[in-house]
Amino acid sequence: MLLVGILTSDVNVSQDGELRRDFRKSAIAKLNLLKTIGMAQMEKELVKNFKSVEKRYANLETTQDYSEENVKQIVHELLEELKQKDFGKRKT
Repeated sequence: MLLVGILTSDVNVSQDGELRRDFRKSAIAKLNLLKTIGMAQMEKELVKNFKSVEKRYANLETTQDYSEENVKQIVHELLEELKQKDFGKRKT
């Protein structure tokens, strides 16, 4: 009887571990998806905000080309830089 109880407990613990591992993998996948969606949305908002900032500084002369594609590239590079800094903080 004791052996049956130990065997049953062992099986339950093993299944619990597998369940936790699968749940963890699923949660990480969903978190990564949300990060990607959030970054894309943030990029869109920053491009939109850039236009209003550009209007405020319209009197400044600049040699930089601020076409929509160029602005998107600048914003993308900025977000990548911020992501790298954030990742570096979490590592240390």
